[in-house]
Amino acid sequence: GQHWARVALDISYACCLEMLRVTGIVDERDIEAHMPDLEKPEQKLVEVTHPVTIRNGTFRFERDFTGLDIIETAGTVIAMDGDEPVVTPYDNCVLVMPSKRLGPGLTAVRLGRLV
Repeated sequence: GQHWARVALDISYACCLEMLRVTGIVDERDIEAHMPDLEKPEQKLVEVTHPVTIRNGTFRFERDFTGLDIIETAGTVIAMDGDEPVVTPYDNCVLVMPSKRLGPGLTAVRLGRLV
């Protein structure tokens, strides 16, 4: 899940409990009562095809992307890097980990596609 989402805490807790169970440190029966009830959404695999590296100091996204946004149409402008538009290279482009820290040489976002 997204790091800032409330469910991330429950997922982290469940992972710790699972590690204790798998290593045999705590008996499975003792863990069951403490395991958070988590929804298990269908997983989707995203193949990252390439990063968008910032070239100048005036990079800005066209809107506030939070991550795993899917841009339906190839050629959609998602950001401006100075005077150069940054566009999606293919339909249903997934934006992976858009950064809030934007500066020359840094990765602004990774572009991916659903597999």
